[in-house]
Amino acid sequence: MSRLLALVGLAAHELWISYRLLLLLTLPLLGGLVVGAIPAELAGLHAVDGAARWYAISLCASVGIGAAVVSGTLAAERRRGTIAWMVVRAVPRSAVQLAWFIVVGGVMVFGIALGAAAAWLTATERLAEIPDPAPLVAA
Repeated sequence: MSRLLALVGLAAHELWISYRLLLLLTLPLLGGLVVGAIPAELAGLHAVDGAARWYAISLCASVGIGAAVVSGTLAAERRRGTIAWMVVRAVPRSAVQLAWFIVVGGVMVFGIALGAAAAWLTATERLAEIPDPAPLVAA
């Protein structure tokens, strides 16, 4: 367990020093903010349902870009040989992959929550009364 925590710390540090952590956090947030820039006629009949649809589209794009960034990071580490020192210390590859999954998953969930909050706030500013947030939570 302590080995996994050390690997999670190393993965988070690698994302932090390469500014990829910032990218993984801001992509879903920007997707949520873009929802407010969509005109009402493109948003659909109901502003919140239309916002949920457009947020889901932007969320798919941001998760795809985030996955490409993370896979590129792991490929670059493998190419540079910075993961090789863990093999010498008898760290299984599954532990390295699990650590990266934990870090990236946590960062993306936090970014998606921020983006959903931003989409909700930008969609409800057009309305007189605030409706149920279920469409955005489902998206």
